[in-house]
Amino acid sequence: MGSKKKQVAGHRWFWGQHLVLCHGPVDAVRRIWFGEKVGWPGSVSSNSRIHIDQPTLFGDRDQYGGIVGDIDICLGHASQIVNNYLAHHCGQVVNGQKVVSAFRHLTALVFRKPEMGNSSYPAPVAVEVERISTGWDGNEIWYVTKAAIGNGLNGAHIVHELIECPEWGTGNSNIDNKAFEACANTLYAEGFGLNAHWVKQQPVEQFVKDICRYLNGYVFTDEASGLITMRLARDNYDTSKVPALTSKVIKTAKNIRRRTQADIINTLTLTYTDPTTYEKSAVTVINSAMVHAVGRTIGETVNFPMIHDAQLAYRVAMRELKMLSARLMTTELYCDTTASVYQPGDVVRVVYPPAGLNHIMRVQKKRRGSMAQPEVKLELMEDIFSAATGDYIPPPPSGWKDPITTPVPITIQQVVESPYWLLATSLNPSELAALNKHSCFVGWLARKPSGDTIGADLYYNNFDRWIYSHRASFSTSSMLAESISPMATQLRLIDSNLLTIELPAVCQLGGELVVVKSIVDGVAEVERGVLDTIPAEHAAMIVIAALDGDALDTEFTTGEQVSVRGLTVTARGALPKDDAAIITTELVGRAAKPLCVTNVKLNDEHWPDTITIPVNVTWSHRNRISQVVEPQHLTNWYTGGTPEPDTTTQISVMDADTNAVLYQGETTETELLLDETLIPALTQRLTITLTATREGNEAMQPFSHTFNVVFTPKAEVFKNSDI
Repeated sequence: MGSKKKQVAGHRWFWGQHLVLCHGPVDAVRRIWFGEKVGWPGSVSSNSRIHIDQPTLFGDRDQYGGIVGDIDICLGHASQIVNNYLAHHCGQVVNGQKVVSAFRHLTALVFRKPEMGNSSYPAPVAVEVERISTGWDGNEIWYVTKAAIGNGLNGAHIVHELIECPEWGTGNSNIDNKAFEACANTLYAEGFGLNAHWVKQQPVEQFVKDICRYLNGYVFTDEASGLITMRLARDNYDTSKVPALTSKVIKTAKNIRRRTQADIINTLTLTYTDPTTYEKSAVTVINSAMVHAVGRTIGETVNFPMIHDAQLAYRVAMRELKMLSARLMTTELYCDTTASVYQPGDVVRVVYPPAGLNHIMRVQKKRRGSMAQPEVKLELMEDIFSAATGDYIPPPPSGWKDPITTPVPITIQQVVESPYWLLATSLNPSELAALNKHSCFVGWLARKPSGDTIGADLYYNNFDRWIYSHRASFSTSSMLAESISPMATQLRLIDSNLLTIELPAVCQLGGELVVVKSIVDGVAEVERGVLDTIPAEHAAMIVIAALDGDALDTEFTTGEQVSVRGLTVTARGALPKDDAAIITTELVGRAAKPLCVTNVKLNDEHWPDTITIPVNVTWSHRNRISQVVEPQHLTNWYTGGTPEPDTTTQISVMDADTNAVLYQGETTETELLLDETLIPALTQRLTITLTATREGNEAMQPFSHTFNVVFTPKAEVFKNSDI
C-alpha cells in the first residue's frame, strides 16, 4: 500500500458538438444514451445545463472511461436565446460583431467539451425526446386533454397533426374535428398511445396509412362535407339497424373470395418496442382450437414498433390473430351512384342472392366510375374486427435469477495510514529516502460486498474536490468467530478466506496489526501487536484483513484530513457516488513515529486486574528500522528489544477515580517502582500510561492500563504495658 509510479494507461477524449435532434419545441428531454448505456437518466422540460458524472460508463475508468462534463439542452422555443458556447466557438464576425443563430424551433444538445471516453471514436448519442402537449407550431396541441396516453401520444392526434402541419404534413386545415375528437375519445379509453420518430422516410400519406393500420381505422375525405375525417373499426353497431345493400343498388359482384384452410394463421407473434431499453420485444398469441384442428402450428410475425406498452401489444396481437385465423369473405361490388353515400369504415349488410351474399361487411375502399360509366365500386370484407378486451397477463417467472447484481455500497471498510514497515518494503531505496518526517500515505482496506463485485473505483477528497485515484481491489479478509483477549494467539475464524494468501502475512485486526502464521481447521495462529501497535481485546465478527489492499497514489502531509469513498463495480456498472459511504482519517505522520513500548509488566504480570503496592513496572522497546523484515521475522508485543537512538519513555500515573496525576516523568530507563511514597494510601485504582517518544514525536499508540491496587498492611508493635 505504498506509493505507486504513474504511467500512461490511455487518453481521455473531450468533444464539443452541436447535436440537432428534431423540430422544436418539445415538452421534455428524458434520457441520453451513449452507445447502449444510459449516461443521463433525468428529465428536463426547459432550457437547462446538465452535468453528467459517469466516469466508468463504458467500463474500467482507465481502459474505457465514460462521460463527465456539461451539456446544454435547448428545447427550441421561439424565444430561445443564443447559446454562449456556440457563440464563442461558432460565431461569425459581421460588421465587427460576432453573431450566431439561436437555432429556434430546433431541439438540440450542446456538448460543452465533456469527457467522452477513452476512444477517439465516441459512442453514438441517442436521446429520448417527448412532445405530447406541445403542437407543431409551439402552441398547445389540438384537443390537449386527450393527448397523453401513458407515455405515448393519442393515435388520433398523430394523424390530425400529419394532416394539419404545413412543415412535415399535408398542410390541410379542412378537418372534421368532431369526427377526430370522437376517435380520440375512443382511443383514449382504450389506452391506445403510440410513440414515433418520423424523419420523412416515406410520403406523409403512407405514414397516415401506417398509423391507421395500428388503430384499425380509416382516414378519408367526406364527399358530403369536403372535410378530411376519421373512423375506427370497432364493434359499436347494432346488426339489426345496419343499412342494407341490395339488388336494387348492386349491379354485380366480382372476386368473391373466402380464405382457405391453408391461408389460416393460428399463431401470431407481434413485436413492439420495450420502453425501458428501446430494444425489440415480442408477445405471442395462439388460437389453440385452430392449432388442434389442423394439427400443427402455422405462424406469422407482424411488426408494430410504435407500440411501447406490453398490454397494448397483447390486445393488438389478439385483434390481428382474430382476423388472420378467421375465414373471412372479401368481395367487390359494382353499384349505382346511390351507393356513393357509403364511406370507408361503414358497416353494411350485403344482400345479393345472385352471388349468395347475405353478410355483415365493412367498406374498405370506395372508387367512383366515369361519366361514360357512372357507378361506384366498393371493396368490402366480412366484418370481425372489434377492440380486443382483457389485460395482458405475463407468463409466470421462470425462477431463474440473474447472477449479476447491481452494485451495492461497501459496508465494511477502513482507511489506514501506512506504517513505516509497509513503505520500506514497497518503495525502492531512492523513493524511501526522498520522504520526510511529515510524509504520509493512505491505504484502503475493504471487504467485498457481493461475490460478483469486480472492484471499486476509489476517490479521495482534496480541498473539497473529489479526485479519482484508480480501480482498487478488495482485501482478503475474514472475521473473528468469537471475542478474544489481548493475550490470545489462537483465533477462530468464520471462514478460510485468508488461506488464499501467502502465509505468514501481516493483517489488520481493528486497530492492531498481527502476523497470521498459519490456519488449521479454521483457527489462525497469530503473533499479536506487531510493529507500532499494542494487543487489545476484540469482539466477535471483527474483520481481520490482509494488509494487501490498495493505496492512494498521492503523498499527503501530517495534519491533513483525507476522505475516501469506493464505488463498487459489477458487470452492470458502478455504484452511484451519492450511495457510497465516506470514511475520513486524520494523518499523524505514522511512518516517522517511534514504535510503541512493548512487553509492559506490572510485578511481572501482563494486564493484571489487581496488584499490591509497591508496583514494579518494566517495559521494553522495538526499533522501527530493524523491524523492516519479512512477516515471519517480526517480533510480537510480548518480546523485548532495543529502541531507536534518542528514544525515551513518557510515564504518567493517575488516580483512575479522581484523575489526579500522581506521577509524571520521562526516562531512558525501562523500569519504574511505584511505592507508598508516590501512591497515597486511600488510592483504590490506578491508570498507568507509557508512551515512547523520539525528538518530541510520540508513538502512535501509547500503552495504558487501569487496575485495582491493594496496600500491604503495616505491622503493629505492642509494649508490655499493653498486654
